[in-house]
Amino acid sequence: MQALSDEALVELTLKRLGKDQRPFEELYRRHQAMVWRICQRFMGSPRDAEEVMQETFFRAYRNLAKFQGRSSFKTWIYRIAVNTNHNALKKRMKLLERGATPLEEFSEVLPGSINPEKQLLILEQRSQLAAAFERLKGADMEILRLREIEGLRYTEIAKELGIKLSTAKMRVIRARVALQEAYRQIDAGGV
Repeated sequence: MQALSDEALVELTLKRLGKDQRPFEELYRRHQAMVWRICQRFMGSPRDAEEVMQETFFRAYRNLAKFQGRSSFKTWIYRIAVNTNHNALKKRMKLLERGATPLEEFSEVLPGSINPEKQLLILEQRSQLAAAFERLKGADMEILRLREIEGLRYTEIAKELGIKLSTAKMRVIRARVALQEAYRQIDAGGV
């Protein structure tokens, strides 16, 4: 299974649906670390990141037939992870905004001694950042994923994308500017 491409594993998973989980388990193994980093950055706590990561792979498995190969599987699962995290943050914000939330629900939402107002602000900022990230063009999103989420150095990004080092640096700068602009628009209410 390890020698197969992601796309071949997707096809194999679809052919063996319900009979053999090994192809999807290999996809999980390959992309688990990346999805974990995304979830950890969005959610903040390891427990919450684990839950959202599991939900991400569940959604990917359930929607595998919709994968059309227009992008790599890695990019596709990345988008699912971002969307799943975004939805989880929205859900938490709604719980906090309701005000009359039972104590046990707050214990699920609020870690330790962080006050509810500060937690709501943090969740709102993360949600806005996720929405801004969603607005980026594919190339900008990809290069920021490599740099900011996967933590690759510029030399590694250049090698991964087959571009010059100076081009990688410039693309990261442009993508960051685009992200900042999208964030400013969302923050100003220009959703």
